[in-house]
Amino acid sequence: MKKFAVFALVLSVGSGLSAADLKNAQPDLPAMRLTDMEIAAVLPPSGAVAAEPDKPAVPGPAKNALEGFSTKESGQPKQCLGLKLSEETKSAFPINFFGFDKDNGSMACYKATPSDLSKELSLKLCEGARDTSPAECYKNTPQDLDRERSVELCAGARNLAPANCYKATPADLSKDLTVKLCRKARTMGPADCYNKTPADLDRERSVELCAGAKNAGPADCYAATPGTLSKELSVKLCARAEDTGPAKCYLDTPNDWTMEESVRYCAERGDDDHYCADGDHGHGEHHGHDPRP
Repeated sequence: MKKFAVFALVLSVGSGLSAADLKNAQPDLPAMRLTDMEIAAVLPPSGAVAAEPDKPAVPGPAKNALEGFSTKESGQPKQCLGLKLSEETKSAFPINFFGFDKDNGSMACYKATPSDLSKELSLKLCEGARDTSPAECYKNTPQDLDRERSVELCAGARNLAPANCYKATPADLSKDLTVKLCRKARTMGPADCYNKTPADLDRERSVELCAGAKNAGPADCYAATPGTLSKELSVKLCARAEDTGPAKCYLDTPNDWTMEESVRYCAERGDDDHYCADGDHGHGEHHGHDPRP
């Protein structure tokens, strides 16, 4: 209940209610007590310019965005959960409740987070959640992964895939790169892909290739690209591929296309014949036909 009170206090900045008024604006709810620290964290800093003499001061970035917010006839603040407010407005408050909607699963997620996870990290983990999946993902992260990285890994999770992906990667891959590889994973695809990348492809490029993969397709695609194509362009060509289609398309592009043009054309397009231009085709003549060893 206290966190609702903090959120309501945020809204009071735009509605013109004082902290004391706000505490009395919900007569049908159980008594709520805000700590001095929570009030200080949400109310505008000293020296901010007040919109009107008898109203609380409003920080500059939030003032215009919150103008027009008023109270209902009952005197209760308007319900603003889920409003899409600007990043500038969000940054005006240390605790972010914007986009935190009790109806879209974020509140259920918040309540499912471990009690030792801070309020701020719990909000970051669960913002925009459809259900409790981010919280369940967080609970399944490895013990040696710190809280901040665990939140980054699991924010936006739809299932346990990010945590399971993390556990399936090689131990010599850094924590930061592993989080980058597996965050927002829906399947084990990123880990399966990474584990199939060739030894001569550095870790950073391997993560770039496989992040967001549905399966091992990007690694298979990379292996099918010609040796004359640089690693950087091969990664661009095959990232998010589900099979070797982009590599096949690349080998069938016209002779007068540059490598960059062929990569840009074939990325994500697969090997559908209608994607490749009619006329003389390269067939690997100037692009290099031999796949990577």
